[in-house]
Amino acid sequence: MVPESVRCAVAADAIGLVEQAGVRRDLVVAETGFTLQRMRNVTSAEISGGGSVIERIYQSPVLPAVLAEVVGEPVFRCPYEPEQFVITRLEESGDTHVWHWDDYSALVWVAECPAPVSRSANFAYRR
Repeated sequence: MVPESVRCAVAADAIGLVEQAGVRRDLVVAETGFTLQRMRNVTSAEISGGGSVIERIYQSPVLPAVLAEVVGEPVFRCPYEPEQFVITRLEESGDTHVWHWDDYSALVWVAECPAPVSRSANFAYRR
């Protein structure tokens, strides 16, 4: 949906911001059944203040137009500013950002992801 150069620029911006401004959070969230969520994240305000690409992509009229073509209906920006964009990094064993419904439709970008681990490396199979 986006050119490789844009994807790489967003990823570099996100990785740089989480390394500079990311804050560890261990949260218990009532809306998800009091689940523990453990992560490092960067708020929308911090992204606006320190980022170079993410906010510009979000404000661009091109992205919602492309997304609207894909989903077949209009796409709107999130009206709640603190949730317009956020960076979350799961970096430690046990980190989680549990399954949940967002209040608004969300577009999730994956900036980096570890290589998959083969099943044989984690499990001993017996016949």
